[in-house]
Amino acid sequence: EGAYSWGPPKRGDHRTKMQKRDIKSVSLYSYSKGAVLEKKHTKKKQAYYLAPGSPEFNGEVSVFGDKCALISFAPGREGVIIKNKQIAKTLRALFKLAIRAVKNEK
Repeated sequence: EGAYSWGPPKRGDHRTKMQKRDIKSVSLYSYSKGAVLEKKHTKKKQAYYLAPGSPEFNGEVSVFGDKCALISFAPGREGVIIKNKQIAKTLRALFKLAIRAVKNEK
C-alpha cells in the first residue's frame, strides 16, 4: 500500500529514496518556507502541503508495511519503530482521513 509520512521535508530524506526505488509514497507536511515538494501528483508520489496556520511538526510519523516510525527532531534526535500490523493499519487510516480533510479544504 506504499509509505505514508507526516513531517517536514529534508534534503535527501526517505521520500527521495522511495522515489528512486519506485515505492508509492504519500506525504503530508507543513514547512515554514512554504510548499517545497513537487505539487504534481502521480500514481507513485503524492505530497500535500498544509497551509499556514496548520500546526508545524517537530517530528515525523511514517508508516511502511507493518512498521511505524515516530521521530523527534529535538536536540539529540530520538525515535522508535513499532512493528505491529494493527497499529500500522490504524495510523494509515488516520493519514487517509487527514488527506481527505486537506483535499476538502481546497
